[in-house]
Amino acid sequence: MELGAGTLNQLQHEPVVGGYDVVEPFTYLYQGSPFLGRIGNFYSDISQVPSGQRYDRITSIAVLEHICNLPEVVARSGLLLTDDGCFRASIPSEGTFLWTLGWKLTTGLEFKLKYGLDYGLFIKREHVNWNA
Repeated sequence: MELGAGTLNQLQHEPVVGGYDVVEPFTYLYQGSPFLGRIGNFYSDISQVPSGQRYDRITSIAVLEHICNLPEVVARSGLLLTDDGCFRASIPSEGTFLWTLGWKLTTGLEFKLKYGLDYGLFIKREHVNWNA
């Protein structure tokens, strides 16, 4: 299962084995994806996953920093894992020199040119699990 599957772009890196469930509240992100046929179940919230369901692996890529009820989501993920299952998460190395330089020279610059606003303020509000 993948938390925050977005456009389903992670599926190109996943082996084709059985159903692949996703938790993604923003359905417009994956509509029209060529990977739709590989999805077993779609959930808009992890609380919708049946309590008897078990996964060998739950992944989350650049999502946890956005979740307001993070302890609940991580705990629920643990309950949905098989005994030898694993939870794999990647989060941005937020606040480091290279991470900051990266967004300032790409998304931050584009955001400033398009909207005249500081993207750094946007990130601080969007990434609720990071204290700068």
